[in-house]
Amino acid sequence: MLQPIKPFLRINIAAMLPILFMFIPFILFSSGGKTLEDSSAVALSSVHRVISLVLFFAFFGLYLLYRKRVCRIPELYGWFGVYLGVGTISALLFSNFKLYSFWKIFELISVYIFVFYVWDLSGKQFEIVYQFYKLVLAFLKLLLLSVILSAVVDPGGTFAEISAGGALFPYRVEGTIVVINSISIGTFSAFFVYNYIVRLIYGLKFGVLDFFLLPYFCILLVLSQSRTPVLGLIVTFLFFLFVTKRLKSSIKALSIVLFSSIAVLAMPFVLALLQRGATTEQLYHLTGRMVWWKYAIDKYMAAGIVEKAIGMGFTSAEREIASMASGGMMLTLDSTFFSLLVSVGAIGLTIITYLLVIILYRLLIMLRKYKYDYRFAHIFGVSMLIFIKAFTTLTVNLFSVYALLFLLSLLMVSRDVRFSSLKG
Repeated sequence: MLQPIKPFLRINIAAMLPILFMFIPFILFSSGGKTLEDSSAVALSSVHRVISLVLFFAFFGLYLLYRKRVCRIPELYGWFGVYLGVGTISALLFSNFKLYSFWKIFELISVYIFVFYVWDLSGKQFEIVYQFYKLVLAFLKLLLLSVILSAVVDPGGTFAEISAGGALFPYRVEGTIVVINSISIGTFSAFFVYNYIVRLIYGLKFGVLDFFLLPYFCILLVLSQSRTPVLGLIVTFLFFLFVTKRLKSSIKALSIVLFSSIAVLAMPFVLALLQRGATTEQLYHLTGRMVWWKYAIDKYMAAGIVEKAIGMGFTSAEREIASMASGGMMLTLDSTFFSLLVSVGAIGLTIITYLLVIILYRLLIMLRKYKYDYRFAHIFGVSMLIFIKAFTTLTVNLFSVYALLFLLSLLMVSRDVRFSSLKG
């Protein structure tokens, strides 16, 4: 088993400080009913984000002056740069809220440059990039642990009452000391539940703390009452069992039958819990999303050729369309793919979809080739969960921890990465 600290010893301590500093913008202290992806920059609660991003850019400028020469951008990573270029042009030509659009681009560019900074520090070494990837997940683990503090200090806010009647459990857990909405809590918990199961399959040892954390994340996953993470975890784990070479065929078949049997037996309870009092008709229309998405497609089809190609205004088009479609209730379309369609058009949608698919495809190859190396199974599961989540919420297209994990994954599946200490 790799020791997490060893790869970092090759990196200057001073160079590590901006890495830790960069996590500050991902912390929300006041949601205002929003998430990190759609929150505004011009608010007192987000001043820390503005300051930390500006300071990081200043540091990166000094870093370039000191280094004078940096690593070449990997082939896949360059495509995300093209996506940022398309978004910039879309904002410049069509955005009705240019200040907001350019701030959201600035946020995303900061993540892009930050991950490139990690790439340059790593010297193209897979092991070091993977340790940064684990550092991001450790940060998410701390966010989930902060929910305990929220429950102690503000139990009324942490267990938010569900407005719909007839819910099996009429509360959803949310973080209030450090703001984390229930959907993020469910998704982050799914990351770690999957990871613990895979670690068990690969025969990795559990520490004393792990025996507390695994049930804790399972409880959070259930109490978040988030549908997509639960369904995503089931699909991801079944897919992993189907493709992995780590288990013998007989064990895989037995595991799939056992897991499927438990899922079928628990399905009535799971469905009742996740229905959250919504009617079958509401669930069929994805609690309103289908209506918003149809409205977005109609707007897109009525747009001009250039707008269809590069979008109708980066982020601003989505806010306008979502607000009109929902009668002012929503500012996002609750889908990465529909968000991309209206914000960066066919070009941007094609780029991000291609990158998501190629990450999963290359990880799948590595997972099967290096059947004794746990790391590829780990990254594959997280990437798969992000991909599934992208259908019903915003993820890799805007400033978020999902974009950070996504870009680090691009590095690790790049043909430029240098592998060593891999176990086939």
